Amino acid sequence: MATVAPPRPPPAVATRSPWEQFDALPDDTKAELIDGELVYVMPASSAHNRVVGMVYALMLAVAAKQGSGEAFTDQLEMRLGLQRFVPDVSFVRTEHLDRVLPTRIEGPADLVVEVLSPDSAERDRGVKLRDYAAAGVQEYWLLDPETERIEVYDRQPDGAFVLLAPDHTGALASQVVPGLRLRPEWLWPGPGRPPDVLAALRAHGIG
Repeated sequence: MATVAPPRPPPAVATRSPWEQFDALPDDTKAELIDGELVYVMPASSAHNRVVGMVYALMLAVAAKQGSGEAFTDQLEMRLGLQRFVPDVSFVRTEHLDRVLPTRIEGPADLVVEVLSPDSAERDRGVKLRDYAAAGVQEYWLLDPETERIEVYDRQPDGAFVLLAPDHTGALASQVVPGLRLRPEWLWPGPGRPPDVLAALRAHGIG
C-alpha cells in the first residue's frame, strides 16, 4: 500500500507587536496605544471640534504674544514610554521644544488638554490622568461639554495632580502658559452658539 506523507504545517508567521502595528497604521488613522492595546478614536462631533479649535487658537495667540512656547492639535502624537497618546491640544514650553520631532512629541508636553466625549471620558479621567502625571506633564485640562465644566490639574513636586480652583471671576488660570486663562462662558456661550473666540482674545488683550 502506498503511503502518503502528512501535510506540512504552514510556515510560522511572526506576530507583530502592538507597537509595530501602531507604527504601521496609515497616517490619517487616529488611534492611541494604551497599556499595549490599540484604541481607535471615534470621529469627533462638530461641537467637540469647535471647543478644541477655540482652545488651540487662544493658546496659540497667548503663547505667541508671550514667546513662551508652541501649541499643537490632535494631529501630533505624544509618546510617553511605551504609551502612545494623541491629545486634543498640547503645549510645549520653549525650553522643551527639543522634544518636538517631525512626527511626534517625544516625552511629556508641558500642558495637555482633553475634551471629554462619551467614548473617551473613562480613559481621560483614568489612565491618562495617571500616566500624564507619572510622565511629567505639568498641567492637565479636562473640558466637559456635558456639564460645561473646566477642570485644571496642576502637577505637584511629589508627582501628583491637584485640582485648581477658579478665581473670583470663574476663570481658571494656567500655571504653565503665563497669562492664559479660560472661562466656561467663552467655550459654551449659549445653546446653538459657537465658542466666543473674540471675547477670549479681547480678555487677553489680543485683537
